[in-house]
Amino acid sequence: MNVNEDWPRISVVTPSFNQGEFIERTIKSVLGQNYPKLEYFVIDGGSSDNTLQIIKQYENQITKWVSEPDDGQGAAIHKGFQWSSGDILCWLNSDDCLEPGALRFVGDFFANHPEIDWIIANDIVEIDGWSYPNIPNTEVSLNKLLAGQILYQDSVFFRKSIYSATQGINTELWGAIDYDLWLQFLLKGNQYKVVPNYTLSRFVMHPDQKSSDSSKYLKETDASRKARTPNRADFITSVQVKLGQKSAGAIRSIYQMDIPGTKNLLSALFPRAWYFHHSKLPKFKRVTQGKHDVACPLCHSLATGFHISTYDNRFNQPGLYEIAWCRNCDLGITRPQLSKEELTKLYEKFYSNAENLSATEPVSGMQLDDQHPEIESTPKQTNFHQINPVKTSRKSIFQIAKQFVRKRTSSRPVIPEEWQGKLLDFGCNDGEQLEIYKKLGQFSELCGFDINPVAVQRADAKGFDVFCGDLSNSQWPDHSFDVIVLSQVIEHLPDPISVLKTLHQKLKPDGHLLVTCPNAHSFWAKMFGIAWSHWHVPYHLFHYTPASISKLGAEAGFKVEGLTTRSPAYWLFLSQHLQRYYARDEYLDIPIYPQPSKWTGFQAAFLQLFSMATVDRLKRGEMISVELTPTSTD
Repeated sequence: MNVNEDWPRISVVTPSFNQGEFIERTIKSVLGQNYPKLEYFVIDGGSSDNTLQIIKQYENQITKWVSEPDDGQGAAIHKGFQWSSGDILCWLNSDDCLEPGALRFVGDFFANHPEIDWIIANDIVEIDGWSYPNIPNTEVSLNKLLAGQILYQDSVFFRKSIYSATQGINTELWGAIDYDLWLQFLLKGNQYKVVPNYTLSRFVMHPDQKSSDSSKYLKETDASRKARTPNRADFITSVQVKLGQKSAGAIRSIYQMDIPGTKNLLSALFPRAWYFHHSKLPKFKRVTQGKHDVACPLCHSLATGFHISTYDNRFNQPGLYEIAWCRNCDLGITRPQLSKEELTKLYEKFYSNAENLSATEPVSGMQLDDQHPEIESTPKQTNFHQINPVKTSRKSIFQIAKQFVRKRTSSRPVIPEEWQGKLLDFGCNDGEQLEIYKKLGQFSELCGFDINPVAVQRADAKGFDVFCGDLSNSQWPDHSFDVIVLSQVIEHLPDPISVLKTLHQKLKPDGHLLVTCPNAHSFWAKMFGIAWSHWHVPYHLFHYTPASISKLGAEAGFKVEGLTTRSPAYWLFLSQHLQRYYARDEYLDIPIYPQPSKWTGFQAAFLQLFSMATVDRLKRGEMISVELTPTSTD
């Protein structure tokens, strides 16, 4: 997002008292916004821990700060707002964080919507390192607020003009400071906008926070309701509040019964449901190295949506990553993204040497957040299995004979028979795919490209014309290929548009580009949740949908000739496999690329047939396959 001269000045206030464990992350999340018109105030209540030392490290970047005894959180926020000269106000508690790009989104929104007085967005809940999007408020009203609706304070931003027109922060309240202010805004009839798909902040849960005492908070909200709206009937409001509390308790109880399949269903219907199971989640550390403020490669804006947090469950590496979401392009983005050198180290360990892996010890040198203790676990001694997904899925159920079904069961790209000539397998690894193309007999020449030198050596030993390095400097001239295939590669590329533009040059004007990748909008990704095997962080840098992969092709000078989805049985089995281990609370003892048994293979094949008949046709299958042709010549 480019800097807009019309962006308003934003004033952020952080109240603090003895939050040395968290406040540095809070301060860095605000200063790291790089918002050009920012005022930042830190109001400390006279902390006795290491809070002051941390504040002093950043005092040159903080507009103003103070540390002195005060009358509590409300008094600190009130003082900060009195100091502020910004057009837009908000407060961020000293254990919460702003998400990358949040203030730029807020500034841009208010600049383009002068009629809106305050906005209400969604936030992320973090507990023990794991994160998930909170239940979005899709509608907000005075009646809903009186009935107990909770707005996520850390993601509410408002104009100073409407704040000045109210009684402001009630400094006598202990916790329901936010609720009382929202009530004043709604009673004044201020114009607001709910943006539920945008996650602008992070609510970090820990045992010592105020919100852990929900009974005291609820008593204050009740008192505020009665004080602000004394003439409203209390009976209906109290019944609505109690029903809301009962329904949340019912979901929690069902979830904790551990009925097979219940967790997946509840997680799909109620995104917050798996939080009720949080006590059984391992206390993994967040990965801190790498680039966190990753921009969308298509629109170049920072993602303001959040999808899920997960870890490398393919190779049992415990560091937690997050998948943010670009709402403009419908694209998932892994955060943080490791450097090329860091990823190369992982690829050489797990991809080039997979057949020799006997254990999955953590990779040395990974930087993890020390805020959360790491789980103690001894990885299971596991051997890598090379398996043919077509063969496995066929053996598991009726001997499916038809060629159509055989193609649909495979995770390999399906190349039309009329495509012939010279083929380039981009991301050929050790040449296994090239050997399959050779058996097809429809191509006069087979070439391969990969950035992994170990894999390229193996492909070269098999007699294929392969290249490792910068493709633009390869031995192949422009417009030399009839067919180029990217099979499960595009999601690994840090700059996919540049790569596709280079391939556009190498492809003949009447050539074909075939791209396959996991479908982040598949029905199965939603049902399996964190157990979906194709999040595959940190290797998958971006997570494509039919919309985003089509947009990517258009940006690189291609047009879509055809787009389908399918659900390979082995892919479904992998997610089922992870789900079974999660159900037993085993997160680091998962065998690498296991072989399905007859029963588990049958289950996966059954799901595949269901998918073929239903969700695949709706472009909600596991894997996207898109055929692209050049729209112009170079």
